[in-house]
Amino acid sequence: MSANNKLLFLSLLIALFILSWAPRSKASEQILATVTTDIDSDYYKLIVDTSDETQTLKTFFIDNFSNSKLTKRDSLEIKSFIKEGIVFNKKGKRTFAKITPENFDVEQGGMITIDILYNIITGKRRSYELHLAKDKESWKLFSHGKIINKILAHANKVPLIGVVGAKELVMR
Repeated sequence: MSANNKLLFLSLLIALFILSWAPRSKASEQILATVTTDIDSDYYKLIVDTSDETQTLKTFFIDNFSNSKLTKRDSLEIKSFIKEGIVFNKKGKRTFAKITPENFDVEQGGMITIDILYNIITGKRRSYELHLAKDKESWKLFSHGKIINKILAHANKVPLIGVVGAKELVMR
């Protein structure tokens, strides 16, 4: 074996040793979706924080952006999310949107329902079902079996009154 081959072999052994003893990946945040509206340029990012190599869910975050700058971060431990869900833009007794999980597990994910206010005058609401699950690489949101990462809320506008709710959610 030549000196170059010995050096190459030794380098390979050192690399394998380092990889086998290197610390496993630490907690990581994964952006699930960006939520926008057709009303203004403000937007939200739905994010999950995971731990260890099993990618177990730890925390759910909602980042609020205005003028492309982070203005607020809401966080909720995943166990609280499973019990209570997450409320968006609650004003008084009215909840404009709420995300609630059903049959949800921190290691497998599950179905989540997005409930939005369609019309504040009538109190009518609409619901959308999504699935939060792991694919080969990370956690993803699925709608009708397809990965989504953008949600656009179209405003429900009534003449003379203005915006009364969200007409629909378009998921891409």
